[in-house]
Amino acid sequence: MLKRFFMRLTSVLVLTGLAAGALAQSPEYRLKAAFLLNFAKFTTWPEPEFSSQAQIGLCIVGDDPFGPELGTIEAKKVQGRELTVRRNVKAEELKSCHIAFISDSEAAHLTQVLAAAGKSGVLSVSDLPNFCEAGGIIGLTTTGGRVQFDVNLQAAERASLQLNPQVLKLAKTLHGAKAKI
Repeated sequence: MLKRFFMRLTSVLVLTGLAAGALAQSPEYRLKAAFLLNFAKFTTWPEPEFSSQAQIGLCIVGDDPFGPELGTIEAKKVQGRELTVRRNVKAEELKSCHIAFISDSEAAHLTQVLAAAGKSGVLSVSDLPNFCEAGGIIGLTTTGGRVQFDVNLQAAERASLQLNPQVLKLAKTLHGAKAKI
């Protein structure tokens, strides 16, 4: 069911983006924004810290490649909380984030950003090449207009995060996969 949801979401977003002539507004990042929303829905953060927070913070570390596309998911309800978006966040500010999208402008500082994210229990996501191999949790890739993702299970475990098994089944590649899914 979740797989059908992601496939329909991708199809609908691509078709609406193309039909509306939104190519200049980057349908790729519209899809990636939708993926971020769904990752927020299907991630379990550690208790008791998570249950005491009224919002889920999505932070963009470095330059914002999304432009207006994050407006489509901002303020949505996720796990009973409002999704908030903060842009141009620095590594030392990640403690107030639940999800960190690390932009390519931070490639030179990736090790420091991932270390800060891991210590803070943050779901790290990026479209940087080899992101999962570098220690990130979810790496987004785009091939032929299709957005896919890899998951680093060891990095998720180090951050005390659990990803829904249905999401893991949709991953293109699982890094550090020990458990059966």
